Amino acid sequence: MILAEYIDFLKIRLKRYFAGAVVSDVSISNYINTARRKVQNYVLPFMSDRFGNVINIPFNNGTQDPTIQNIQYGTRAYQVFVYGMPADLISIDNVYMMWQGTSVLYKKQCRQSSKREVYTISIHDWNVPTIDSPIFAYEYDVFARTILLYIGATFDQATIASLTNLNATLQVWYVQALLELTEPTDMELYLSPELQELVILEAMKNLLIDYYPSVNLNLINQELMSAFETLMTAYQLDVQTQVEELSTMKKEEGL
Repeated sequence: MILAEYIDFLKIRLKRYFAGAVVSDVSISNYINTARRKVQNYVLPFMSDRFGNVINIPFNNGTQDPTIQNIQYGTRAYQVFVYGMPADLISIDNVYMMWQGTSVLYKKQCRQSSKREVYTISIHDWNVPTIDSPIFAYEYDVFARTILLYIGATFDQATIASLTNLNATLQVWYVQALLELTEPTDMELYLSPELQELVILEAMKNLLIDYYPSVNLNLINQELMSAFETLMTAYQLDVQTQVEELSTMKKEEGL
């Protein structure tokens, strides 16, 4: 579905509630984009994989945090590197540090940590992050309006130089916020048909509240609830089917 189709479907639905009202396409598109974000929030707890994205960041793009000093582990020093993240980031699922060896690609999964642990690592030397098991944390800087990723591990200067020379990268798997549809031909790439139905209903409800507060919203609220319950039932059946198929496979393989 493209934005123009969203607008047309919404106009058709609105005729059930009033006739002859004039709402511009620009206004309707704003309601649609707001509804898309709301629907994404509704389904994120059980459908976050639908909004996944992956980016690769060169290791040497990071800025070494100067506040981390004098934490030594033998010949290695604990250091933290800071990276800027995309503005559409909602949450991070996984981070991998990768570099190409002579004949093998090394891919080390970073352990998620809290920001506090990143900066109090000196008292956790029993679980110190290493080049084989780095840690990551991220935070929203409200004042700078940026999202920062912190990578911590014990390095020596030779290791840092090697990672730079080998073009090491950080592979970040994250949940992405929906981008707005702005042009009439912009295609809906993330929301499935059943979620698009929720978007239309949500946009219609909010538009009626703002333009026609006297309209009885019981019917549209019932439609929203019914559509969401249908979506949840389909999701639960899908999960149950996957579990049963996995169980059958294990029995056949004698596991």
